[in-house]
Amino acid sequence: MKASDDYISKLERSLLDMKILLEATQQHHAFLENSWSQQSEKDLLLKQRLETMIEQTDDWMCLIDHGFNIQLVNDAFLSYLGKSRESVLDFSLQEVLDESVTKESIGGYLKRVKLGVEVIFVMSFYDQATDAYKKYKVKLIPYQNKDREVSHVIFSAMP
Repeated sequence: MKASDDYISKLERSLLDMKILLEATQQHHAFLENSWSQQSEKDLLLKQRLETMIEQTDDWMCLIDHGFNIQLVNDAFLSYLGKSRESVLDFSLQEVLDESVTKESIGGYLKRVKLGVEVIFVMSFYDQATDAYKKYKVKLIPYQNKDREVSHVIFSAMP
């Protein structure tokens, strides 16, 4: 029973982290609209806060564009991948993850996210440490630009 309670607690913490992240991304959508270097001091501070929130979670997190390419990625995800940030940015999620992660495998979910709906589902990923597939809870969260259009998707996964 204790393991189940711990798992539920971890899920609740993760959901809270994601809600905070979603609120921050919705409030500061201009970050993706402009170059970071052209932002005001206040926007740079907000960007740093957003990056800090992303880095403090153990969940794998990345921001993907409509082309399925990674635009931002956290250290937890990089650690799992065993890759550097430079080697994953602007590459597709499929290229850096398991080949089973394709636009087709999560395409139906992405269609719902593009309509502004957060989607949660379970997906299996290869775990090199155990040489086996492991199930992960995946969240796809819409990231809306200043016109309230979904411009990107926040991808989050946790075991």
